[in-house]
Amino acid sequence: MDINPTNINQLNRTAVTVWNRGRGRYTPHIGRIAAKSGAAGGKAVFGWLGATPGLKPFGKELEYANLASVKWEVTPDPFGIGWSIPRRDIKNDQFGQYATMFAQNGLNAAIHPDMLAMDMLVNGFTRKDYTGKNFFDTAKEHAPGVGKNKFTNKSTKVLNPTYFGQAIAGLGKILAPDGTPFSPFMDLTLIVGEDNRSAAEDIVMVDTLSTGGKNKYYQRAKLIVTPLITGSQWFLLNNGLEMQPLVYVDEEPVTFTARTDPQSDNVFKKEAFEYKSYGIHRVDFGVPQLAWGSTGADA
Repeated sequence: MDINPTNINQLNRTAVTVWNRGRGRYTPHIGRIAAKSGAAGGKAVFGWLGATPGLKPFGKELEYANLASVKWEVTPDPFGIGWSIPRRDIKNDQFGQYATMFAQNGLNAAIHPDMLAMDMLVNGFTRKDYTGKNFFDTAKEHAPGVGKNKFTNKSTKVLNPTYFGQAIAGLGKILAPDGTPFSPFMDLTLIVGEDNRSAAEDIVMVDTLSTGGKNKYYQRAKLIVTPLITGSQWFLLNNGLEMQPLVYVDEEPVTFTARTDPQSDNVFKKEAFEYKSYGIHRVDFGVPQLAWGSTGADA
């Protein structure tokens, strides 16, 4: 291929198209299970996590929620990777051998937020959230120092219909500090790894039981089976509210860019075209009252 501006521009457009094609092969779950936010000044501050009351009777004056009760700061992280492709390969029309690599990276970029989300869930039994306790725990306060109506969102039980029902009930029983139901509306998501695929499908995807009766949990939750969970853990999330169990801070969406100007240092001195994919984001804990997690260790 002749190395001229027209051909280089076409080459870059092709590279972006290939990368986007790979990205389009996967539909992320992050949009369903996490509240998305931008980042101002390199961080996102969630000051409302401990103050989520409903409407109150209007007396002589309006009652205000305490938005200063807790502040949960989430600082997104940069992620990226670059490639240096010999100019000679481009000149000799060898770009095609790199197309699969670019497409795979586009796919990996699409998967990455889900990978971060599943990591947070799996490690939620040992990582703390804004309440000061582990995300999945017992006797949790709604915010530090707010001890009224403590709640539990953790189990150790295997996934079966009985314990799935207990998880639904457990979320439904969580009360806000003012005594009102924390989840007046539920749109549930059951998240499992391959170890629990069969049990999960039997619970929420089979209309008629093997005994002949109706399955009361049929379509009770949307099912996500992901290889990003490699153990027996299982999770039930309420995604029916504007608040979400997780937060996704996307300061700079992942993009694919090229540095291929023949006069640039990398081309002029190193005889190489450079490409990179780069973004700044983070998945972190949101509202634990909307999540139930089980280690799946006990029968």
